[in-house]
Amino acid sequence: WVMAASHCLHQYHDLLRNEWRERVYLHQLASVTATHPQSSRFAQLYRQWELQRPYGRGQDARPHDNFPAYRRIKFNAFLERAMNGLTATERRDWVEQVRLARESDLPDYQRQMSVLNYLSPGRYGDERTAIPLEWAQIGLIYQGCYYLIPACAPNSSEPASPETMRSQIMAIVNNPARPTNSLRELARTRRAALTDLQSQLNPVVREDQLRPAARQPGPVRTTPGRARPGQPGHDHLRHRPDLRI
Repeated sequence: WVMAASHCLHQYHDLLRNEWRERVYLHQLASVTATHPQSSRFAQLYRQWELQRPYGRGQDARPHDNFPAYRRIKFNAFLERAMNGLTATERRDWVEQVRLARESDLPDYQRQMSVLNYLSPGRYGDERTAIPLEWAQIGLIYQGCYYLIPACAPNSSEPASPETMRSQIMAIVNNPARPTNSLRELARTRRAALTDLQSQLNPVVREDQLRPAARQPGPVRTTPGRARPGQPGHDHLRHRPDLRI
């Protein structure tokens, strides 16, 4: 599951692009064919795609294609079949509408929907700040402790190797930390009280809350008395809220 989460983080930008393309391309196709004799067929295309779109790489996937690439190939084939019978004018209108939508809407959609963000709570809303992929970590809860596992190789945006992740997980399982704090009461705190609560936090936590965007991940911190590299406990989660995914 940790490796699956890592793959998802590294492919999320392309997954969002696929989701946008599938919805917008078929919506625009239904729009330009509103007066077509088969307009009802075009209006139902998205439902038809939902019934057959892949959720994993099939046996016909090429070795170098990841899941987003495989899904894009399948959708392109579905779209090409669906567009058979369009007039040259309808096809040209569709291409232009898709081009305009892609240029104006796709980047904003990917920014808005990205999971590579942290939220700083305010009294009435959250302030959303993007983080680079290199900062992303995968949260793992084991025996009451919250561990953060880097999604990237050190000093790189490339995925961490399976061997590295496997060794980190085995270290957690074989020598787990002992919980020393609980975040349950913090999770139950109402949004309106969070701003005032920040002033009551200890200085280290308050500094992390106030300047997360100016900081890059530093050494892993663990619960007091259990200083084992790669095995942070609840204090680590509280000290590094900007790295939760």
